[in-house]
Amino acid sequence: MAAQVASGIGFLGAGVILKQGVSVSGLNTAATLWASAAVGTLCGSGMEAAAAIGATAIMLANMMLRPIGAAIDARRTAQSHEAEGIRYTLEVKCLRKDEQAIRALVFNALHQPGFIVQSIAASDLPDDLVVITTVVATHMSSNIDIESSIETVITTPEVLGVKWDAEQITAVD
Repeated sequence: MAAQVASGIGFLGAGVILKQGVSVSGLNTAATLWASAAVGTLCGSGMEAAAAIGATAIMLANMMLRPIGAAIDARRTAQSHEAEGIRYTLEVKCLRKDEQAIRALVFNALHQPGFIVQSIAASDLPDDLVVITTVVATHMSSNIDIESSIETVITTPEVLGVKWDAEQITAVD
């Protein structure tokens, strides 16, 4: 029975993994779904103590590994070799309960021809808030392009604040 649960959840997990250019998202969600199904299987098998340990491990891994992933993303962005253009950093503030929907909204708004989404990271703030930071590179020379792209983000009621910044980038050998 457990094998059937694992394979079924595998299909669900595969559905949340998205690849857009060089960006891959949804791996953490897929792994969490699979691990949660394992905890459910343990509970169904009468192994409540093992299920409690597994649930605790899942929660700790998700909470503790997020800052490490953000640091890796920041380091990778800083070390990347860019062509000449503009790098935009977009920060969107929302409630933690709206994070997934807002992250998808931001990604969809910026994943357009002419823009290269380099990273998306979320940082927890006090008062149950999250700031989603997205770094986008483009060869376009007008801020009007980024403003029109994030118009839907800005007007979404769940978005509590938006800040963006532009930086000129040059080719690095």
